[in-house]
Amino acid sequence: MEIFAKRVSKVAALMVLGVLIFPGLIRAQTPTTGVPDSIVFSPAVTTLTASDSNRPSIRKVLSIQMNAFDANGNPITPSARNPINVEVYGAPRGIITHKTITGGSKFSFLYSGKTFPNNISVNAWITDQGTNGAAIGQTQLLLQNPTCTFGRVNYSVPLTSTVPNELQINAAVGYLQASEARHHLETYTIDTGSLGTLVTASDLPTSRGVHTLAIGPAGQGVKCYDSSNKAFFGNYYLAPVDIQVTSSGRTTTTVQTNPLVVLAVNKLCDVDSCDQLDTATNCTTDPEIHYMGVGFDRPISAAGDLFNGPTANAFLHLTNAKNGTNIGPGYILSKNGGVTLGIKSTSAYKTIDLTPNASILGDWNAQSACYSFPDLPTPNQFCGTGLLDVGISEMFIDLPFAQRPSGTFDSNNEVPADLTMNVLMGSSTANPAASYTYTTVQPPTSPSGGAPTYSRWIDDSNIFVNTGRNPLNCYNYLYAGQCGQVGFQKVTPSPTGCSSAN
Repeated sequence: MEIFAKRVSKVAALMVLGVLIFPGLIRAQTPTTGVPDSIVFSPAVTTLTASDSNRPSIRKVLSIQMNAFDANGNPITPSARNPINVEVYGAPRGIITHKTITGGSKFSFLYSGKTFPNNISVNAWITDQGTNGAAIGQTQLLLQNPTCTFGRVNYSVPLTSTVPNELQINAAVGYLQASEARHHLETYTIDTGSLGTLVTASDLPTSRGVHTLAIGPAGQGVKCYDSSNKAFFGNYYLAPVDIQVTSSGRTTTTVQTNPLVVLAVNKLCDVDSCDQLDTATNCTTDPEIHYMGVGFDRPISAAGDLFNGPTANAFLHLTNAKNGTNIGPGYILSKNGGVTLGIKSTSAYKTIDLTPNASILGDWNAQSACYSFPDLPTPNQFCGTGLLDVGISEMFIDLPFAQRPSGTFDSNNEVPADLTMNVLMGSSTANPAASYTYTTVQPPTSPSGGAPTYSRWIDDSNIFVNTGRNPLNCYNYLYAGQCGQVGFQKVTPSPTGCSSAN
């Protein structure tokens, strides 16, 4: 739902100064203060080097330093009575063994030296004895030179709402057993323009038992959406997410994620901007929110937002009897076909290879994209990066205002109706993964095909197009999170308004 490709904000400034903003993603020396109720890892992300395939595997003993902080940001010293608890998820059998915690805050393990198909997650938590809550954190183990391999199983998720409206699925947060989760399913909106799972605080199970898992509360947090200037406040927890999948019988079935950081929301406010949370007004308590951000290359939305990388994407952390190792992390979105979790192949799609995100290991940079006004004098095409954002119905196009072609903007910095526009994803010179042309509209006129409800200019030096969700009228969309690819498959037969889609 965020409208910008990158934001330069107070949060970014803090990161430049070396302040620890997100547990597991920023490397620093052992700090004396930290983010309240968090665990910070060093190294921030551990990269493993597999042995040469022509030589026997060489086992290696590796360690991760973990620094825990209480609700006031002061260090927590682990003890025998209050240790740091660590769990490893997504590792094939025999890859990670002899897991121990030494020195109170150092997690050591034996790595077999063999390759593994998916990134491995490491969760850690310790009781904050001052609040009876918990300090929590997540990090990942990545291969130095991973190969692109797809999974052997996937799961079909029915949509309860689809384009032109929001994409919605049924899910539950905090339940260990599918039989219990089925009794607590709620309608969740999915969003490729943001990251992180948000749940109404009162919907999260508050007591741990054999059927529930919600570790926390941890520190206070916020998720802010700059397309609406609404900020959701609450506390972080570690909890699994159950997602309803298609079932042929009477019993509702679900697929579950490994525990991940979620935000239990207890307050909603309007803000002037996501950089100015102190301007919050019109606040309501215990708002109804069930939201699942599943994008990539999504920046932190505001100070206190911990959702900043693949650890925050529920769709990438499914588990099953094989510990998730036979699931290719990723998904397919289809207006009529619903959601497919797990990538088995990309052969039916025109794909775009993404480049690794140097700031957040395991994440990817946005795909190349262009938008243009073919009927206007040149220069009329602007190329940079793009995003298919199913969280919004409008389009946002970034360009320095001085470079906007004459006649492409009105007094509201919106594109007038009845102009011809083209959007393409991938190469601008040969065989793009997607390319569609349409006539612009403004409300109350309804768009057709891939056209947005309206298009708004953003004054920014980085050329960027956020298409909104309507391209799903013309294309099925794929994101392969482990391999770093996005893909587009034209819907056939061609729906109304999609005849120009290629």
